[in-house]
Amino acid sequence: MTLAFDLDGTLISVEQKQTNLLRAVARASGLTPDVSKIWQAKREGASTRAALLEEGVPPDLCDAISACWVAQVETSYWMSLDTVLEGATACLCAAARKHPLALVSARQNSYLLRQQLLRLDLLPFFASVHRVRPKHAAAEKA
Repeated sequence: MTLAFDLDGTLISVEQKQTNLLRAVARASGLTPDVSKIWQAKREGASTRAALLEEGVPPDLCDAISACWVAQVETSYWMSLDTVLEGATACLCAAARKHPLALVSARQNSYLLRQQLLRLDLLPFFASVHRVRPKHAAAEKA
């Protein structure tokens, strides 16, 4: 039996990347939204656009900020802020002793995904890495 793991929010923390990127993109548009509230909404399943709308950002700015955020979130610079969650490596070590492991991710760029897994010392745990389409991530990960 192969055990599959999700990456973002399961094995690594993406909060610093996502909140700092959002803060930078919003500031470039002249806004200073409460990124902690937006992060919470995103943790509850909201898209970046929907979370911005909830905070009262005008729809046209939501579209512009979201597009800029999507264009930058999977760049080496912002991905360098991701960190391995406490206990994730120990969990992978224990699981890998008993089962082959697979990683499932909605990341778009397979090269940068691999580079990040190498940087975080996670790649050796996985017998396979699978990418799913972001718009269908929940269904395809299941």
